[in-house]
Amino acid sequence: MIEARARRAAGESADFDPAGRRNPPNWVFRARTAWWACGKHSQDCLQPFVDKETLEHIVEQFPTPFHLYDEAGIRRNMQEVRDAFAWNPGFKEYFAVKANPNPALISILNEYGCGCDCSSYTELMIARSLGITGHDIMFSSNDTPAADFELADKLGAIVNFDDISHIEFYERVAGPIPKTVSCRFNPGGLFQLSNGIMDNPGDSKYGMTTEQLFDAFRMLKAK
Repeated sequence: MIEARARRAAGESADFDPAGRRNPPNWVFRARTAWWACGKHSQDCLQPFVDKETLEHIVEQFPTPFHLYDEAGIRRNMQEVRDAFAWNPGFKEYFAVKANPNPALISILNEYGCGCDCSSYTELMIARSLGITGHDIMFSSNDTPAADFELADKLGAIVNFDDISHIEFYERVAGPIPKTVSCRFNPGGLFQLSNGIMDNPGDSKYGMTTEQLFDAFRMLKAK
């Protein structure tokens, strides 16, 4: 049996589509089903998690376009991630808020111990609005404004320095370097799979080179 329901994300205001119809404010549509479960060793993943009849019922209530999320699938996958790394008591997953800043979705992931990977002031604000602070936030940003570092420090986030110059800049605008920080590493070279080149980290603007990483650690150790 499929249950579909809508949940309003807190703090959002309604807007209108190009045709002048009123849209619901950032609703999360949840569809739950035991029949379309996506198992580890199953081809069920190829099947949609909701049927045509249910979709037709949903669009009668809510104007399109909208995003439909498989809450059962999200919860199942998050639990599988936790189970896969259960051997490591220090493991923690961080969801990239930029990938989907929907507060209701982030709240679901947080129920499973998932933190927020934030890269901007706005993303930090979203995490704070959900009560996610401290080391449940990983702040990793490049070309970072002072206000972003200041808020990250205020929230007690783990700061992941993208550039070696960020270390002194952080001290200048946010205060002393926290006890726990990290540095973003760019290994360079090419990332390849059997079917060809997937990425070229060496051309990326993100992260530190090997030499910069060692210099950064020496700087941080001296703080």
